[in-house]
Amino acid sequence: MNKTTQLIDVDAPPKAQQASQGEPTRANNTLKRSAKVWFIVAVIGQLMFAVYVAGFYWLSALQGNFAKWEKATPKGFVEGDVMGNTAMIMHMLLALIIIVGGPLQFVPHIQRKYRKFHRWNGRVYMITVFLVSGTGLYMVWAKGGIGGPFQYAASTLNTILIFWFGILTWRTAVQRKLKVHKRWAFRLFLAGSGVWFARLGFMSWVMTHVTLGYDYNTYWPHFYNIWSFGQFVVPLLAFELYWRTLEKSSKTRKYAFTGLLYFLTLLTAIGIISVTIAMWIPRLTG
Repeated sequence: MNKTTQLIDVDAPPKAQQASQGEPTRANNTLKRSAKVWFIVAVIGQLMFAVYVAGFYWLSALQGNFAKWEKATPKGFVEGDVMGNTAMIMHMLLALIIIVGGPLQFVPHIQRKYRKFHRWNGRVYMITVFLVSGTGLYMVWAKGGIGGPFQYAASTLNTILIFWFGILTWRTAVQRKLKVHKRWAFRLFLAGSGVWFARLGFMSWVMTHVTLGYDYNTYWPHFYNIWSFGQFVVPLLAFELYWRTLEKSSKTRKYAFTGLLYFLTLLTAIGIISVTIAMWIPRLTG
């Protein structure tokens, strides 16, 4: 057998077939990379939110200055309202666990190397997100929101989705359906981050109009009503389209959705910068 014969692999596909197999792989990797970029940007934004929650709500609570919360949450802390104030304190102080613990569940290194931490952090996160969303819904209905019926309906639907996603996340984990479990867990994470997405959307609306010289109040009530639902519907819809595109779509659609995901990442970054500059920093330094 000569050297030329030794180098021939009879089972290897033709070059055209190899190229055909390689292109979907490149499309998948490109799409996954865009999702990682969005997640990194989102984690940075959530860490900024965590600093704000700790520096504004936790610090003022430790100082016993709950009246300061009125600057950020009208009707939030009312003298003599024991039930409402208890719900408010639980909602704000436990929120920090959600903001910090949620992203940690999706870090591959932690999932592989620190499985016990991953499991316990997931349990704590799930219980906490149930408590925070439940107290948040109570405050909307008992204290009254600033958005009217649309906010009531959106908050109720968001809370129902959080409990639904949480139960399915737990069930699929117990059943060892890990692939399905990860998807339900990420849905829970997105739905549980609705308040964060809300702030990004609202402040982006304001900052964009101010930058362009328009009055943001003109259509503000309409945008508020729409984004009350959009704060969790848009992220969840984007996630559904992402994994379905990743698994079932052509490479053309994968590249197209990659572009869309980078655009959504840009919008997320704009929202993070806007809310940090216009809301979080002034309240922390004021």
